[in-house]
Amino acid sequence: NSLPQLEKVNISEDGTKLKMETQNPKKLINTRRLRVGVIGMPNVGKSTLVNAMINKQVMATSTRIDTTVKNSLGILTDGEVQIEFEDSPGIFNKSKSKRFHGKIKGKDFPSSCFAESDLCMVVVDLSMKRTTNGFLDPEVLVELIKHRHIPSILVINKIDKVKNRSKIYPLIPQLTGGFVNGVDCRPQSNKVPAKPIELPPVKAEFLYRNEEKMLRQMRSCRGWPYFKDVFVISALRGWETDRLRNYLNREAKNGNWNYPCDSVTTESSYDIIRDIVRSALLDNLPYEIPYHTEVVISEWRKKDNGLLDLQFDLVCQKYAHARLMNQNMTTILYSAKTRIETLLNCETELVLVPYLK
Repeated sequence: NSLPQLEKVNISEDGTKLKMETQNPKKLINTRRLRVGVIGMPNVGKSTLVNAMINKQVMATSTRIDTTVKNSLGILTDGEVQIEFEDSPGIFNKSKSKRFHGKIKGKDFPSSCFAESDLCMVVVDLSMKRTTNGFLDPEVLVELIKHRHIPSILVINKIDKVKNRSKIYPLIPQLTGGFVNGVDCRPQSNKVPAKPIELPPVKAEFLYRNEEKMLRQMRSCRGWPYFKDVFVISALRGWETDRLRNYLNREAKNGNWNYPCDSVTTESSYDIIRDIVRSALLDNLPYEIPYHTEVVISEWRKKDNGLLDLQFDLVCQKYAHARLMNQNMTTILYSAKTRIETLLNCETELVLVPYLK
């Protein structure tokens, strides 16, 4: 039951990029590449899955929703194949987003995630009631309809949270509308015709103008009958992730790589470390405090002995928030420092200073 060991990365000389150690990389001729857009509802484990796929902890994760606030790219280079994973925030619609901090977050990011993708990876959470009832979320179905020209696969995540795993596989015919890659996957004893999804015109203006109407219609639909394949995994534990990675390797097409072989992400190390600090706040502070706190870097210095000296200002909106941070600072510091050192493979001196805005 131990967690998989993630590879460590090094920080570039100027401190702005993360990279893998490579020794005299060979010049490859027949290179292949694949860009994968990762979408799903909030807190289904998209960032954890991307980390598992590239085997590096570059995407910030926490137990709270809205940890990922913008699209981020993780890069896996394996032999002649380079796979780009575009992680996206959880999908919100207007009515749901009003419940979270009064802001609409992540509404446009999933659509932009599809822009350059060769394959869409839809992630669902087995611990969520709608999934265990055999329904995809209507927001996910609407995104799939809007981008139906892009092949998609279904990733059923968090099997480690399910005690009775015999109930998992009967869900697949429901979540896929009874078809996977055009093949009927329904049990012989249950060949009742599934309610078909009515595909509206492909015109973009029609889709976006009628999105709320489409959401209402999708609530009665169970699954998407156009998935190319289905994978049942635990991204956190690393269960069955190799099978998914091998599938993506086979799906890669001939083409030049977009990034050097030692690249692990396009995000700057500043942004990655800031997101790690923010995720530590999310895991260790109650209520809405982390969502109303701005994390600002005030010092970033790599000493001659290799020690990375970091200081972040935590800009709070209320005095009570700053006081609660100080009370929990030991736990927050330990959580953030451990994650940073695990990622960067170097000792750090981390200082977090709460400020009142």
